[in-house]
Amino acid sequence: MSRALESLPGLSRPSSRAWLGLVLLAAGLLGPAVAGGLRAPASRFLVVYAVAVAGFLLLVSARDALPLRAVLLVALLARLAFLPVAPALSDDYHRYLWDGRVQLAGVNPYLYAPDDARLDEVAFEGRDLVNHPDLRTPYPPLAQALFLGLAGLGGGVTALKLVLGVADLLVAVAVWWLADAQRRRRALLLCLACPFIVVETWWSAHLDVVAALFVVLAAGLLARRRDAPAGVALAAAALVKVTPLALVVPALLGRRARPVPFLLGFVPALVLPALPYALTGGVLGSLTEAGTRWKAESAVFDVVDAAASSPSRSSSAAARRPPPSSPGRGPSWCSCCRASTRGTGSVPRRSASPPASGRRCCSASRRRSATPAGRRRCAPTCSSRSPPTCPRWRRSPSSAERGDDE
Repeated sequence: MSRALESLPGLSRPSSRAWLGLVLLAAGLLGPAVAGGLRAPASRFLVVYAVAVAGFLLLVSARDALPLRAVLLVALLARLAFLPVAPALSDDYHRYLWDGRVQLAGVNPYLYAPDDARLDEVAFEGRDLVNHPDLRTPYPPLAQALFLGLAGLGGGVTALKLVLGVADLLVAVAVWWLADAQRRRRALLLCLACPFIVVETWWSAHLDVVAALFVVLAAGLLARRRDAPAGVALAAAALVKVTPLALVVPALLGRRARPVPFLLGFVPALVLPALPYALTGGVLGSLTEAGTRWKAESAVFDVVDAAASSPSRSSSAAARRPPPSSPGRGPSWCSCCRASTRGTGSVPRRSASPPASGRRCCSASRRRSATPAGRRRCAPTCSSRSPPTCPRWRRSPSSAERGDDE
C-alpha cells in the first residue's frame, strides 16, 4: 500500500501523506461529531467514515513522519467532540445502564429479561429502549461490576463515556508500554488516531475498549515473561467480553506462556468474580443463545442493510406483510413482542410456547411505551413490519374455537 501511495502525484514524500491523512482524519471524525451524528441516511455515514479511514491509512503509510502535536490535537478534539453526542450507531448502552439499575435493586441481572414483570419495580426511564427486551443479559461479571458502579454513582451515558474514555487512554499507554523503544512513538500515535476506537468508544459508548485494555496488558506481561499476571489480565478481558477467551489457545500452544503459571493466574481470576452471580441463581444469562436469538456488532449489519435498501426491496417486503385478521379468526398477535396486530388499542398478550411455523415480530416491537395501567405495549408499526419467517408468530383463537357463546 505504501508503494502505491508513493506513486501518486504529490504523495511521494511521507510528510505530505502524513499531513493529508491528518486532514482527512480530522474531517471524517470531527464532521459527524459537530453535526451530532450521521446515522441517517446510512450512505452519508459510510462516505464520511471512509474519509476518516482513508486518512488513517495515509498516516500508517507515513508512520515515521507523523507530526506529534498535530496528531495529538486531532485525536483529543475528536474525542471531546463526540463526548456530548448521543450514540447513534448502537443502543447497547441502554442495556449497560439497565443492568446496573437491576443490580442496584438487589437482583441478579442474569435471571430475568428486561420485559419480565418481576422487574417492574426497577426504576429506569430507558427500560423501553433496551434492545432484546425478551433476553437476559449476555455481559460477563466484570462488565456487570462496571455497570453496578455506574448505577451506584447515578451516572448516565455521559458518565459511561467518560469511564470508557479513561480506558481508551489507558490502552494508548499500554500500547506504548508494549512496543519496543524504537516503535513506541508511532504505535502511540496510531493508536490515538485510529478512527474505529474513537467512534466505538466516544460515540457509540461500546464496552470493547475495556476488554482491549486487558488484552494489551496481557500481551505486555507475556512479552516480559510474567505469565501468572498475564493470565489474570486475560481472564479480566474475558470477564468483560467473552471473545478474548480465544486468545488462551495461541498463548499456550504458541509457547507464548508457560502453561502452569499462566493457568494458575487465569483460572482463579476467571472463576472468582463469577461466584457471587453463580451463587445467586445464574451467571450465563443469554450468552448461550448467541447467534440464535441475538447477534453481535449489529450496527455494521444495520448500516449495510440500510445502505443496500431500495424501493423495490421495500415493495417486496410490503407484499409479504401478514394480512389483517378476519373477524371469525380473532386478531393475529406476536408472541415475542406480545402485541396484537390490531394496533395500539389492543392489549398485549403472552403466548404459552412458540409454534412450529409462522411469522415473527419486527425490530420496532423492541420499543414499547408504558400505558397508564402499567402495561407495556408495542409500537404500532409492529404488525406492518413483521418478516414472514418466524416460528413465534401466533394467531389467537376465534370465539368459536374458544367455545364462547355468541
